[in-house]
Order: sequence, then structure tokens, then C-alpha cells
Amino acid sequence: MLTSPAITGELLDWIAAGIYGEFRPLLQISEDAIARGAYNTIDYNNVAYAKLRNYVPGSASYVPDDYFKRILTWNFYKGDGSHFCINWFKRRLARFIHGVNGIDPPVQSTFDISVMPDKGIFFVSIPDYGDGVGHFLKDAIDQSLVKLPFIYTYSVTVVEQ
Repeated sequence: MLTSPAITGELLDWIAAGIYGEFRPLLQISEDAIARGAYNTIDYNNVAYAKLRNYVPGSASYVPDDYFKRILTWNFYKGDGSHFCINWFKRRLARFIHGVNGIDPPVQSTFDISVMPDKGIFFVSIPDYGDGVGHFLKDAIDQSLVKLPFIYTYSVTVVEQ
């Protein structure tokens, strides 16, 4: 039901809140900040004319419907069980990357995803096929939008395909 193309916008928000108890998350946006300090601590003319951008701390963006459905599928999918292991993790990553609008695509292989644990840190390498999903997944993991065991640390890199 959730993956139906007819469920979008406020209807999706209402269903997610009513059935799953989840609200559409805000994605923290990071922008380059201008280095500032006490007078005479930075060089003059190091920023091109009319290129000064102000960084607004705490600026955020709503997650689009497609990504919100992928997050809901990640957090509530029961087909993999609840035992965390590398295969479980790789299947979740593959389902997120390939499952448009949160569908459960048949995951044939996870060879394009790399997960290497080392002393409580999971080093994850995920592909981005030019659609931005890999980069969003990295942000979702970094900002804890997808549920993962909190006792581990995750270092995610995105590989352009």
C-alpha cells in the first residue's frame, strides 16, 4: 500500500504517521561556511567578488516522497529478520538503492556494495548511479534517518558508477 504511486505528499505523511508512527524527517543541509575571526586574522581579497555565501546553521530540507518511502521500507521491512549481520546490512543497502518509491525489488546480488567491519566501525562503500540515491543514503545513515544498531559507527563513502 505504501509503495503505491497514488500515495504522495500529505497523504503519505498522514499514512506514515497514523500507521507507522513516523513523521517525514528533515534532512540537514550543510554548506560551506566562510572562515571568520578576529580583525586581521584572514587575508583580504580571498573570496571572489559577489561570491560570498552566508551559512545558515540549522538549515534543512524536507525529504522527497521517493526517499521517504525508502526510509520507511528500511525501517519497517520484516523480510530480512531482525538479526543484524553483514548480509542483512548489504541487503538493506541494496534495497534502498534499487527500490524506487520503497518497493522491494528482487535483490539478486550485493556485489556493488562493500561492508568491512573493523573494531566496531563499519566501513561502507555504496554506489551512486547518477540519480543521487547513493549520496542521499549516505546522508540518511550519517543523520540516523534509517535504523541501525547504535553501538556501531558507520563510515560511508559513495562511489560514482
